[in-house]
Amino acid sequence: MEDSLRHLQKLGFTEYEARAYVALIRKHPATRYQLSQNAAIPESKIYEVVRRLQDKGLISGIHATPPRFIPLEPEKLVAQLEQRTRESLQYLRKNLPLLASQPATQWTWNIEGYDAALSKARELITDTVDEIVAAMWHEEATLLADHLKTAFERGVALFFLAYDDQCPIDFGTVKQHGYKEDLEEQLADAHGRWIVLVADKTQVLIGQSLNQHATSVWTNHSALTTVVRKYVLEHFLPNHSHSLPWT
Repeated sequence: MEDSLRHLQKLGFTEYEARAYVALIRKHPATRYQLSQNAAIPESKIYEVVRRLQDKGLISGIHATPPRFIPLEPEKLVAQLEQRTRESLQYLRKNLPLLASQPATQWTWNIEGYDAALSKARELITDTVDEIVAAMWHEEATLLADHLKTAFERGVALFFLAYDDQCPIDFGTVKQHGYKEDLEEQLADAHGRWIVLVADKTQVLIGQSLNQHATSVWTNHSALTTVVRKYVLEHFLPNHSHSLPWT
């Protein structure tokens, strides 16, 4: 009986529903009180259990005083469950793949702390499949160089914008920013450095004030990802305009 109860619960029965149905199979017709005793269900719960089983068509009432109940024949129950399961599987087989092709929900996370920002950068680099677009100072570039090189060696395209002239990245497509004085002035105003990392055109990490209390944003917001990626890649064009970050 315990095995039957367990399998009924796997098929959507609650514990009390399974126990009530099996108890009725073993002895019926039965009143609510008798069913409560036979199935070891509290009397305070038996009315609700009987009502749910009736609503599902799994038991029927016999006109009597007090009312008595009989179960749906086991063969008919099994046939119903088979039909219901078959219909659900057919629906899921057809419709679940459609969900995978729909755009994912857009989200934005705030990341506090320097180490947390670098950890997220390493995670994004490791998970990237096709393209990394990045802009950063040599301090963060040095700490991320090994992960960037591993990604590049497995075939990930790398576009790296170096904010200073001490860039440790000597692979991929590397570009010096070219406006050192303006950047140093911005660096002083921001009280720290910044980092930009766009992974596979779908996620972007932006970190600011990395010298002190680092605050970063990680998001898959399509508009922000597109704008940030475009900003970095503009610097790789021959005659890009004099545009600076966060001015």
